[in-house]
Amino acid sequence: MKRFYALAFVLGLFFFAYGQQPTEPTSLLSPYPNPATHTAHLSYSLPLAAQHAQLKVYNLIGRQVDQLPLEQSVTDIQLPVQDWMPGVYVLYLVVDGKEITSRKLVIRK
Repeated sequence: MKRFYALAFVLGLFFFAYGQQPTEPTSLLSPYPNPATHTAHLSYSLPLAAQHAQLKVYNLIGRQVDQLPLEQSVTDIQLPVQDWMPGVYVLYLVVDGKEITSRKLVIRK
């Protein structure tokens, strides 16, 4: 038991010394189906400490076409894309104002 506390203490000092905190995994899996025609399915995970999370969607010229709030308790969403123009879109997972990761989604009609 003492070894465990010693290791935890050393790891805590290491993260403190370098100004980093251990983080929980945050992810956005690739949407499917891809290409999509009517609905795209997305799976994501958020850190427990996340205050505000959202999915922002941009077309290739940089115009934001959609924005969805994400909840901690939900890990899968359906993104309705039937009204979007055919093309390539970039999905950004934004947690507490920071872009964490992105994925591409192709829309076909």
